[in-house]
Amino acid sequence: MKRTEIKRRPLADTTRAGLEPESATYREQDGNGLYSRGKANGQKKTGFEKMATYPFDQSALK
Repeated sequence: MKRTEIKRRPLADTTRAGLEPESATYREQDGNGLYSRGKANGQKKTGFEKMATYPFDQSALK
């Protein structure tokens, strides 16, 4: 499946597994910090970006 054919988020496991390799490394956002990274050689990796929680307590910096 090409990335342009993805119609909904979050990505299903079968959609993530079926992503085709492209000429360059790409990163496809899944939602809520989850992403899938694909490489030109066909390797795939799923990762999670930790997002900051707000409101930020500035008293901890003093």
